[in-house]
Amino acid sequence: MLDTHATFANGGFDFEAGIATMATRLANGKLRVAKHLQEWFQEYRMYHRTEQGLVNKINDDLMSATRILCMQIRSAREFDDHRPGFQPGMPYRRPPGAQFAIGSANHPGGEFDLWTGRRTYDDRGSGGGIPTRGRDFDLFSGG
Repeated sequence: MLDTHATFANGGFDFEAGIATMATRLANGKLRVAKHLQEWFQEYRMYHRTEQGLVNKINDDLMSATRILCMQIRSAREFDDHRPGFQPGMPYRRPPGAQFAIGSANHPGGEFDLWTGRRTYDDRGSGGGIPTRGRDFDLFSGG
């Protein structure tokens, strides 16, 4: 959060210039939105101008936030070493090999119940893994 209002580099905060900047960044790929953000895409599809040529400002909270981001982008900072294989000043390349979330069935560290965080198999010693007691957990009793 900044202690001042978002403005362009020259100090202005023109609404139409903000929309133009956002549209330009979307068109040239400098602003990308992750495809799982369905609410953003729904607002983007509904974003339109009225018959008088004015932008319809109903249910446009995410579009407004995106426009303000584009206006104040000069204040954004990139965190250091926030991704595996990240090197400052270099384009990010995903590390080779498959990566799975801890707790997923594909993670090499073993299987976990995603709701309780407990192992579903006891892999001590035998290597093959045996089901633990109470594999079907009761979320309300904790056992």
